[in-house]
Amino acid sequence: MAPYRNERETSRMDPCKRTFTTNSYFQPKKFHPKPKLTMGSDLNYCRFDPVMVSSIDIKKVSSRDKVVVDLDVWMDDPDDYDFSPRASLVDNILSLFVQLDDNEQEVLASFELDDDAVQMAERDRFVEARVKFSVHGMHGTLTHKTPNPRTGPNAKKLAEPRWKINLPLI
Repeated sequence: MAPYRNERETSRMDPCKRTFTTNSYFQPKKFHPKPKLTMGSDLNYCRFDPVMVSSIDIKKVSSRDKVVVDLDVWMDDPDDYDFSPRASLVDNILSLFVQLDDNEQEVLASFELDDDAVQMAERDRFVEARVKFSVHGMHGTLTHKTPNPRTGPNAKKLAEPRWKINLPLI
């Protein structure tokens, strides 16, 4: 390798370390490759996982004019945009699931409905879902709360996105 005239301006990428290295007093810069799909037992979290949520809690099911389901959805990454739930009603059990490859389905949550709610759901053939999204590590419980929430460091809260959608029964 030929010597450089000015060593401070030269840099090269080391493919094994995946960092940019420089020849002088400059600090190495991190190189962030695209996330790779891991297989087997390493699969704790994968950005390309077809199920984008870690857990779903059915908080409340009410039936007045229509069947309304309140859901709490917890995600691992705030950039998960591919969440598309489906609903099915078998006997009196309402199941929420996601469609995976071809005909595969993964049931996320299920709930037993009473007779009035079953009749309304079969009549309308849809269920209204009110979904509250939260992200692990961003939305949690505060340990030190301000007594008056309009003042102090906890006055501003993180946005909690919410959906209100009609899920047709399959």
